[in-house]
Amino acid sequence: MLTQDDFQGFIATALNAGNNRYPDLTPLYAAKEPRILASLDAMAKMLAMLAEQLDDALTEPFTLSKDTSVFAAAALRGIVNKAKSARVVILARNSSDQAIRIDVGDLLSDVVGNDYMAEVAVTVPAASGGGSSLSPGEAYFPAVQRKTVLLNHTVTASQAFYRIEIPVQEGLYLASIAVQGTVPVQGGTATSLQAYEYRDRYVNSQVGEPIYNVDADEKQRVYVVFGMAGVVGVQPQQGQVMNLTVNYCAGKITTELGTPLSLAQPTVLDLSLYTITDAGAAPLPTATLRQLCKYPTVYDGSAVLLGEFDYLLNRTFPDLKFLSVWNEAREEQVRGINVNNVNTLMVACYQDVEPILAETDPIHSPVLPAVIADSDLNALQSAIKTALNKADSGYRVRFLTPVTAPIGMIVNANVASIYAPADVSNRISALLLAEFGQDSSNAKRKIHPTERRIQELLRQNLPEIADKWAELAVTIVYYPNDTRPELYRYVTAASLSVNVTRHSQKVPMWGD
Repeated sequence: MLTQDDFQGFIATALNAGNNRYPDLTPLYAAKEPRILASLDAMAKMLAMLAEQLDDALTEPFTLSKDTSVFAAAALRGIVNKAKSARVVILARNSSDQAIRIDVGDLLSDVVGNDYMAEVAVTVPAASGGGSSLSPGEAYFPAVQRKTVLLNHTVTASQAFYRIEIPVQEGLYLASIAVQGTVPVQGGTATSLQAYEYRDRYVNSQVGEPIYNVDADEKQRVYVVFGMAGVVGVQPQQGQVMNLTVNYCAGKITTELGTPLSLAQPTVLDLSLYTITDAGAAPLPTATLRQLCKYPTVYDGSAVLLGEFDYLLNRTFPDLKFLSVWNEAREEQVRGINVNNVNTLMVACYQDVEPILAETDPIHSPVLPAVIADSDLNALQSAIKTALNKADSGYRVRFLTPVTAPIGMIVNANVASIYAPADVSNRISALLLAEFGQDSSNAKRKIHPTERRIQELLRQNLPEIADKWAELAVTIVYYPNDTRPELYRYVTAASLSVNVTRHSQKVPMWGD
């Protein structure tokens, strides 16, 4: 890449070439005339910026450094960045003398503004006793956190792969879509509704099947896409009405247990949040989406290789803080041969409440992962097992507890005297914890920091460290046998040591 100094050198060479092309300008340039240098320096700077932009454009398809490039790559790979609805159990208390029924689909809301929908019908019994000994009737029922929007779209023209854009709901994320289309009833002018089935990128779809695909563009706008006549699926006809049921959610909820809820219709029931069975998940952050875009373009969801199992679970459960999937070959590399590992996938995962072990001394007190019995699997682990069995039923699935091991890191920095060491130290700690802390995408993907990577990160993001007079030294504490697949390693506030000092630059001066 050409820099500003390069272009300024080209200008000087052209003016001093000796061909006397600019007899009036050359003496002024040699004398450093400001009126001449200002315009030439400005042009050199603009050309350097253009060269930098062209250089970035050449490498952008491979580095995906810009968010727009990540979204475009995701669109090419058919990755739709959607959220996952939370699921809860609600406690209903009835203080009246009559039983009250809650039906499937009844709408509720909490004080935060989240909408819920009852998933099963339940009858809350009437209160028993009387006076001071009145005992309210109680019932529990599951609910899903979602807001449903019904859309009716009339097809404007019959064309291949007809698209319907899904509107954005402020403060909510797209969770799921259901599609129905009107079809004429034989022998009359009436129409009936036909359900369309979702097929990921039209895999295993025949001509004439009522199917649809969900696609996203480089601006993360989501579309429902139909088929092409005579090729795949069904091509909508002009004037046909498509009924879309679009569910939105708030992503991961943090509502406290016991929070009161209310039904959409007036009621005497006392409703409260009893437990959260699945906290839900927000759409993938850009850093995670960038990593997913490195996988193969064509992917039908049928995992057959170890890398695809990892991809499958990351796509299905994007809110996991740690996930490691390995097979018998990887297990034998760290713990030797065992016939019990034949055709077995080992999984270690952590989101919020899963069991986890801690290791502090890998030499004298190494910690082995504990096997979690099938009867002890929680809802998340059971869902992961179901997803793996659905992808390939030929494997046995064994869950093990992750083992945490902090990454020791020492950062010594010497900055100019104009900066406050405490402020610089706090900024360094915040940046490193965000990049390699427990909730970081690097910890989730088991990417450990290197000394060079830390130095580049600090110099690129902190002007105090980027200063040419600043000195920086980074040391990653050695951790033996850190290739074990169950190790959940990340930087903590306790394992990170940041020492910042100041230096004063002596400038030659007259007087004192």
